[in-house]
Amino acid sequence: MANPIFGIFSNPQQQQPSMMQKFQQFANAFRGDPRQKVQELLNNGQMTQDQFNQFSNIANQITGRKGGM
Repeated sequence: MANPIFGIFSNPQQQQPSMMQKFQQFANAFRGDPRQKVQELLNNGQMTQDQFNQFSNIANQITGRKGGM
C-alpha cells in the first residue's frame, strides 16, 4: 500500500487544500518513535533512500535545520 503522504508531494497544487488535513490525521494517529518508524520504512522498502533524502531536506527547510536526522 502506498503512503498517502508521498502522493501529496507528487502533485502539490491539486492536493494543497487537503494536505494539512491529511497531515493532521497522520499526526493524530501516529504512535511511537519517529526515527524508528522511518528506519522501518527504509528497511522494508516502503521508502527509498532518495525519498528519505528528499523529505529530510524539506523538513530541514521547514525547521531551519542543516544536515540530516
